[in-house]
This record gives sequence, C-alpha cells and structure tokens, in this order.
Amino acid sequence: ERIKSFRLGDVPLDLSIGIEVGTVSVGDLTGNLGCMTAIGNDMNLAARLQGLATKGEIVIGPNCRAQLEAYRKSNLEKALPFAMEERPAATLKGFDTPVPHWIVSPLEEGSAA
Repeated sequence: ERIKSFRLGDVPLDLSIGIEVGTVSVGDLTGNLGCMTAIGNDMNLAARLQGLATKGEIVIGPNCRAQLEAYRKSNLEKALPFAMEERPAATLKGFDTPVPHWIVSPLEEGSAA
C-alpha cells in the first residue's frame, strides 16, 4: 500500500515492481565507472514482469512464487502475510512460452492466503 503513495519530496512517483528469483551475473559492465549491473534470464524476466505491473503493483514470477510456497510449507505459519492473485500467463519478449505470474497485495482484514 505504501508504494502507491510514494513521493520524492513533493513529487508523486508511479512505482511498480517485478520480482523473480534465480541466478544473475552482477558486475561493473561499464569499464570501471562504478555502475553495477545485473544481467541474466531471471533478471530479464523480473524486468518484463515489472512492465506488466500497473502503478502500485508488485508482480512476481513462477520461481519467486515457488520459493514463497516452499517457505510457507517449511514454516509453522499456515498462511503468508499477503495475497497472490494468479493472472493469465503473459507472452513476454525474450521468452518462448507464456509466463505465469501473480499480483501480490495486502491481505484484507480477516482473510488468509
């Protein structure tokens, strides 16, 4: 909910987030200019998922969802502290098959995910 009202001083910012879990390469690819960059298939997917998100949304990919479910199952918690709403798989540039994804949102009062 907080990202929907995020501001930089007096300027409202339209934020959206894409998250995927996986392996990436990180380094200074600019020739020692001090700018760290992450590259890889999972980084590309996170960027594409971010492109699916509207203002204030968090979109997660299949590996992220699998990790969250594994965490939930290995913990004593029966539910996660947020909801994950599955969306239709999306055709994304750079991916051969449509990619499943979920919108993450706060739980409504009295509900469990």
